[in-house]
Amino acid sequence: DCTVNTIKGALLSPTGSREPISIGALIERSGTHRQTIHYYLRKGLLPTPVRPNRTSALYSPHCVDLIHLIKLYQDQL
Repeated sequence: DCTVNTIKGALLSPTGSREPISIGALIERSGTHRQTIHYYLRKGLLPTPVRPNRTSALYSPHCVDLIHLIKLYQDQL
């Protein structure tokens, strides 16, 4: 049921530390595949990660909540 309370619960759910996380941690915490995360980035559904160097990217832990919210909406379709 996609209600306001369900959406608020998805956004306010605790995901642990608020320190930036790697894509591996994002995959593990969100239960999403790497390709799906990259798709959401291309579509503008997730904020662009910080790139401390060419080979790594750091994501906001809030991305876990956003992915859960996206999945919630998809389940309602």
